[in-house]
Amino acid sequence: MTVNDEMRIPYVSKEICKYLRETYNLPMVLSQVINAKNADIGMGRVVGINEVIERLEAITVQQEENDGIN
Repeated sequence: MTVNDEMRIPYVSKEICKYLRETYNLPMVLSQVINAKNADIGMGRVVGINEVIERLEAITVQQEENDGIN
């Protein structure tokens, strides 16, 4: 990744990651699967939610490394 690419990545707080993990907890995500029109759509939602949160968490780790926190 180039410096210009890194400059386009917005700041992500740990608090937003924590909020999303708490909001999209297992019972809530399972309800998404149950309420989906078919299992593939439900599982796609589960995977998508997790991938987005994992990416945000990875950005926070990178930010901390860049700031010398970790």
